Amino acid sequence: MSSTGTIKKFFEDKGFGFVTPDEGGDDVFVHVKDNPDLEGCQQGDAVTYDAEWDDRKGKYKGTNLSVSGGSGGGGGGGSYGKSGGKGGKGKSSRYDAY
Repeated sequence: MSSTGTIKKFFEDKGFGFVTPDEGGDDVFVHVKDNPDLEGCQQGDAVTYDAEWDDRKGKYKGTNLSVSGGSGGGGGGGSYGKSGGKGGKGKSSRYDAY
């Protein structure tokens, strides 16, 4: 059964985070291994996921996560902070002699 929630925290460098369920209760652990759509998510993004019991941890984890709408201003085209370069041809005013 699908649940909805909001990304509470996501550590992109570590590949995991936590979702706060809309219906309340404990935060749900999510990992990019189980949820490729997590890449590029940000705190505040609305998501849909399946809560699956993890016997080893004794708590729920999220699987089949998908971003269901941006409430945290996320997005940005997925450039991951890389710009298109420094430009190139043409002169910049800082190099003009006068």
